[in-house]
Amino acid sequence: MNAPGAAPPMPMAARELRMEVMDRATAKNGGAAEHDKGGAPTQATRIREFFPETMLWQPALITDDQGNAELPVSFADSITTWRLTASASSRSGLLGGVSTPLRVFQDFFVDLDLPVSLTQNDEVAFPVAVYNYLKTPQTVKLELQRESWFDLTDSAGYTRSLELQPSEVTAVKFRIKARRIGSQPLLVKASGSKMSDAIKRTIEVVPDGSRVEKVATDRLTAKVLQVIEIPEGAIPDASKILVKLYPGVFSQVMEGMEGMLRMPFG
Repeated sequence: MNAPGAAPPMPMAARELRMEVMDRATAKNGGAAEHDKGGAPTQATRIREFFPETMLWQPALITDDQGNAELPVSFADSITTWRLTASASSRSGLLGGVSTPLRVFQDFFVDLDLPVSLTQNDEVAFPVAVYNYLKTPQTVKLELQRESWFDLTDSAGYTRSLELQPSEVTAVKFRIKARRIGSQPLLVKASGSKMSDAIKRTIEVVPDGSRVEKVATDRLTAKVLQVIEIPEGAIPDASKILVKLYPGVFSQVMEGMEGMLRMPFG
């Protein structure tokens, strides 16, 4: 039996899986591991970068004769409480259902509050929230990784230092200017004296210009040649070509149904 709030013993298979994940994380970070004050190697800081809205969708899960089933799940990197909803049916037609929370938590972590998207040449100050739920104070070094797609416009630099008290939550802002369009990464590392964390998110930088669309249609009976001209004044890296193949006219009509049907709202 475990004390309240303590983690349950980890099965051997889960331990092996965790060691494999840590080995991959170490290799991803260049094989470098952190060291404590005594010089002994410690666990490398894992970068949290998987943040789906829906973590798992399992249409069917067959149980054994006793009604038991196991489903290994790789949890996302979100520090949140997931809601698990499941329904079941038996051969005789009995129905059942359950809804339960799944809490994901760690004593120290950071989070980024980013806008949905940025326009090229936009300048924005985004906050980095720092959560210290440890029972002791901690000195934390925040580091924003340099990327070629943005310029840091504030004078505080890429590295900031914080003194956090027990159960303290604070925020630090980095001001950047978006230079390059596309889906761009943003990585912040938080190295603490007792616990560390790292988070990586992506943000979409859209072109600073007017959108112009050209559509060319044809029937694919043999070889088909279509020429799309991109103007010389187009924004670099902003042009895209999308090719769609339909098995018939009905498929093309069905794709446009979402644009024609809307829920009634008052």
